[in-house]
Amino acid sequence: MTAEKYVNAVIRRVKCSGKQRRELRQQLLSDISAAREQGEQMNEILERMGSIDTVAKEFNENLPEQEQKKFRRTRMTCILSAVLLLLVCLAVVAWWLSPKYAEIGSDGRFQEQEITARLSEVVQMLNENDYASLREQCIPVMERVLTEETFKPIKEQISKDWGAFQSLGKPYMAEMTQQGKVFAVVQVSAIYENISVTFTITFDPDMRLAGLYMR
Repeated sequence: MTAEKYVNAVIRRVKCSGKQRRELRQQLLSDISAAREQGEQMNEILERMGSIDTVAKEFNENLPEQEQKKFRRTRMTCILSAVLLLLVCLAVVAWWLSPKYAEIGSDGRFQEQEITARLSEVVQMLNENDYASLREQCIPVMERVLTEETFKPIKEQISKDWGAFQSLGKPYMAEMTQQGKVFAVVQVSAIYENISVTFTITFDPDMRLAGLYMR
């Protein structure tokens, strides 16, 4: 083992301030250098000085209380800084992941009239159980779930007999930004003969169906 590696390993185990560590490091290197000049071999010097843990323990036992307090304060500061940095990173990630809403048209990619027309088309296809057409107009991830087998139990959970479709209420729209992507989110009440159903439908900037929820 070289003098540098030995000394650095010792210093890493000494619980003192940075300034004191630098002084101890210089002292150890000077002692080893002086011994080398007297003709001692490196292995003989290290054997005489003792193991890394032994030397570090001796330094720690002889450190002034003031130095030990400085070390504890420094360590606590490092821990608190690390925790604070982690919390900041988590907050940034949470902010990036969480949806952020704005007035429709704010991004310049969506027009209310176009959204209203697409909304009517989607509800009509749902009423006609035309899932094949819906799949042709949705984002890829939606294709796997837009099937009658998936939606029939959901619709029956709301009501087994919706009755004939009558009309759509006023749609409420907003732009949603999440993970750097922008969507138009529309909520509308659909009136049927026996029930009123609220649809929440999401479109991407290409007006493809990106989300569908009903209650």
